[in-house]
Amino acid sequence: MISLNKNMKKKSLTILICMFAFSLWAQSPKREMRASWLATVYQLDWPKSVVSQTGNEVEINTQKRLMTRILDSLVSANMNAVCFQVRSRCDAMYRSSYEPWASDLVKKRGLDPGYDPLAFVVEEGHKRGLEVHAWVNPYRYESSVSDATWNELPNDYRVSNPEWILQVGNASILDPGLPAVKQRITDVIQEIVENYDIDGVLFDDYFYLQGISTQDAKTYAENNPNGLELADWRRRNVNDLIANVYNMIQEKKPYVKFGVSPAGVWDVSADVAASYGITLSNITAGYAYNGIYCDPVAWLYEGTVDYISPQIYWTIGSSNDYSVLAPWWAKTALHFGKNFYSSHSISGLSAALKATRTTEATSQGLSSLEQAITAENNAVSTRAFGASEVAAQIQINRDADKSGAPGSIFYATTKIYSTKGFIDYLKSEKYANKALTPAIHWKNSSDPAVVNNIDLVDNTLRWNSAGENMRYAIYALPKSEILNSADITTLLNTSKYYLGLSYVSTFTLPKNVDLSSSVFAVAIVDRYGNEYAPIIMGQESLLGISPQLVYPDNGTDVLAPFSFKWKTVENAISYIIEISLTQDFTSVICAREVTENLFSTHNLPPLVKEQNYYWRVKTKTIGNISEPSEIRNFTCSPFAIITPEDKSTDVSLSPTIVWSDAGREATYLLEVSSNLNFSSSQIVFSQTYNTNTCQLTNVLVGGKTYYLRVKAQIEGEETITDISSFTTIEQIPEIPVVISPVNNSHVSSEQILVKWSEEPRAKSFRVELSSQDNFPPRQVKVKQIEPYTYETFFEDISAGTYYLRMRSEYFSESAILYTDWCPTVTFYYSGATGIKENLDGKDIAFIRTENDQKQLVLKLDEMSWVNADLLSVSGMVISHIYDGEVNGEANVDIPVDNLSQGIYLIKIDTGCRIILLKFVK
Repeated sequence: MISLNKNMKKKSLTILICMFAFSLWAQSPKREMRASWLATVYQLDWPKSVVSQTGNEVEINTQKRLMTRILDSLVSANMNAVCFQVRSRCDAMYRSSYEPWASDLVKKRGLDPGYDPLAFVVEEGHKRGLEVHAWVNPYRYESSVSDATWNELPNDYRVSNPEWILQVGNASILDPGLPAVKQRITDVIQEIVENYDIDGVLFDDYFYLQGISTQDAKTYAENNPNGLELADWRRRNVNDLIANVYNMIQEKKPYVKFGVSPAGVWDVSADVAASYGITLSNITAGYAYNGIYCDPVAWLYEGTVDYISPQIYWTIGSSNDYSVLAPWWAKTALHFGKNFYSSHSISGLSAALKATRTTEATSQGLSSLEQAITAENNAVSTRAFGASEVAAQIQINRDADKSGAPGSIFYATTKIYSTKGFIDYLKSEKYANKALTPAIHWKNSSDPAVVNNIDLVDNTLRWNSAGENMRYAIYALPKSEILNSADITTLLNTSKYYLGLSYVSTFTLPKNVDLSSSVFAVAIVDRYGNEYAPIIMGQESLLGISPQLVYPDNGTDVLAPFSFKWKTVENAISYIIEISLTQDFTSVICAREVTENLFSTHNLPPLVKEQNYYWRVKTKTIGNISEPSEIRNFTCSPFAIITPEDKSTDVSLSPTIVWSDAGREATYLLEVSSNLNFSSSQIVFSQTYNTNTCQLTNVLVGGKTYYLRVKAQIEGEETITDISSFTTIEQIPEIPVVISPVNNSHVSSEQILVKWSEEPRAKSFRVELSSQDNFPPRQVKVKQIEPYTYETFFEDISAGTYYLRMRSEYFSESAILYTDWCPTVTFYYSGATGIKENLDGKDIAFIRTENDQKQLVLKLDEMSWVNADLLSVSGMVISHIYDGEVNGEANVDIPVDNLSQGIYLIKIDTGCRIILLKFVK
């Protein structure tokens, strides 16, 4: 037995171990999905040969040897799951009651091979500690309708149920709109779930065939009771199948994880995104939503998947930038309380940095996954693709994760073990240690008993089973780093000493484990992925003490986001915080294991206003999980815009904006946009505040809808309110009154400054100048002026008589209306030069450059008060650069650093003269 002195004070060593543990987490987290797509269609990954006769042992063993080689390669890369394709074209890599054996497995479709590949993969995968997810293509029937072998067997659907087949071009699928098809696919999955000890089911992105038009018109007419539009109906059919399969799994084996792998870009409008309560990424060009009628966010919204694995088959920095898409998917999955594991294409991976393909389009006969290997040379991405790209993408996933569930699924499996040096690189850079797969923590699970009687016989650990359907995590802790219980708890929270997962109550230790210098620990891991209290070989269990809750208090309303807090417990390995919609914790939304005594709501789906939540915490120590703490309930008020109310109308043009007060140290960025996307060109106002209120002035126009959001730094992270909209009051502006030039006046400059009366109700002003009093369209100069601007310039006019008119424009029920024209203003110009270039220093004002700094030089013989403004070429005031007395010479720096390249004006007003200077940046 190891003696642990609880009073030993080794602070420096403890700090060093903690720092080392943090570094390990950054490099190799304890939980991470590390899987591969193992493709069987067309024998892409496996098998590479067929069984020609039932029970041919030589051929069967050839297939089995390749499979064990593949599984061994995944284990050697410290991966923890394999997604084995068991149904690719309404056929089977397992013993099916519904569909024939796959032609990729046997010489002729339907021939019994004499063994069950799925059963073999489950057995061999579990023997190696790998989860096995059954990869299913839900709808595809034929990649090519010319293949007659799909029409010979009684259970070929073209024979048994030809009305189920939906053909588009040269490919066919089962018709997603038929209730019988939905039921059959669900039955097929149910048979797999019930007959095999799989850990998950995974659909790829093969839904409706791209290019479909009217082929399903009859199905649409006969199976649309809710009268949906065609595109919505097709998506609803897919959503219904996803829901049917998910619900069946919850009934039969709820611990079997269900995931779907859609296209990597969610190509919808901002309105569709808003209907789900989320915003779009900056990348929305794709084909899935209206091409194959796939809406993955609907599955997250409806709660009918456990994880989402979008196929983000682009490099970092490409047009579909991985570093943009993956964080967006991670955030979206968290929003709905599900896990996100990115699917990466490594089909173009090579040690020579060969370029990889993109997936801008999808061929009819292949899913995006399959195209990535069968046509890897058809197109190239914008950047070379090497192992370092894969490592960088893995890190992006880790950095974006707030669910405790980073993860990757790599395609294709063959590339993992056939690319020279890739496994070694992956292990040295990202997968240095083994990892547990992330838990499906929101599902109810019972606390199992701990293991006992751990024994070491030769190099095999044995223990008493903790019951059926349990798995076990095994650790080898170095005696040299254990001084007290606190050291053990620190070591158990890293991946460094985790040896692997066992599906049975024995574990063969790796050869590199030193039996004499290690202490072994075993912890139960249930099928949902939850890890329970470890037992240390030769060590007594410690008492599990329930934590004392600190914040939030019971029965309070708190501003979200915030952190749950509780007091630390001595020798705690970790804490399990549970948050539920019900006091009996039968509707758990989160049961997360954390190592610190706090947990931020940034790591949760958004909390709903006025919803009652209940929370409690358990302590995990050596050999024990404590009784739960007291239960506290709370409601929350999310960080939000308070006024004006969302979708309010008739809002003043100078409204007061109020949002939640996050405390004295918070800073807020208020953004007002004229569209829902908040694209930079449509943001009409953006300003930072230290208080939670402001009044908008000289920003809004009447009769227009605006969108608001506020960003703040709360709990050390950026928090954004939901987008709120309002529509300003419709107000008809007055006809503008021209102030300058005066009617029937003479002007002395070819640069005409036009000024008019202020009119804040106008959305814009239209100013027209013509040499004809009837303003013929081809002889009119036009200026369209933004609101709250009341002057502009017309340049380079020649000598003659001119006519000026203008009007106000405004919104009314989204239409653009306008006032009558103002009375026409007539003026005369005799032909002098107005705008001056860089002068020679003889005039009273000129521009010069000193040490790369442009300066306005003013020279006046008599004291005068001078105003100088920097203008755009259209006459908009950019900034006021001088306002003061000049007697002699004054030098004024012109602020050009933040100006874009182009032509600019300086307007100098001496009181008795206006000079316009032009310069180019």
